[in-house]
Amino acid sequence: MSLDILFSEEIFKNKMEKFCSGNDFESWLRFCDVSDWRFLKNDEDICLLGFAINSGSSVVVIVGNGGEIVQFLVQSSQEFKKDEKLPDNVSTLLLKRNSEQLFGFWFIEEVEDVNVYSIKHIAQMRFLDQTLFLDVICNLINESLDFERVVKNISSNTFECENLS
Repeated sequence: MSLDILFSEEIFKNKMEKFCSGNDFESWLRFCDVSDWRFLKNDEDICLLGFAINSGSSVVVIVGNGGEIVQFLVQSSQEFKKDEKLPDNVSTLLLKRNSEQLFGFWFIEEVEDVNVYSIKHIAQMRFLDQTLFLDVICNLINESLDFERVVKNISSNTFECENLS
């Protein structure tokens, strides 16, 4: 796994075994707390986790408690007015990515008065274990970072389109 965020997977797994005693939302929040992850918001329904990236940027992972399901979400920085035409090449790229990846799917989300490209993964709480929790968060972060890199290259007109990798 090519994770570019500032934490060790080995430390993560050791803390996960020690502090996640059950498959409930509170157990996962306890783990995040003892891991010194930065909480931007934390209550029984939603948790916003901020991650510093080695490149100097940051990513926010939104974890929503749906009872028997947990939703993980990362919003991109790409915003479009509701009446603005979305870039066809970017939308096509993300639709192709949806068919290629195991974790998460891209979609267009309405946030306030703009449309935002976001990636989401939905997991059943009963199947959420240490490995899946880490894999989902890491994959969504990496996928969103790849997307931002590709969009930056597209907008600088260095090429037509490129595959996320």
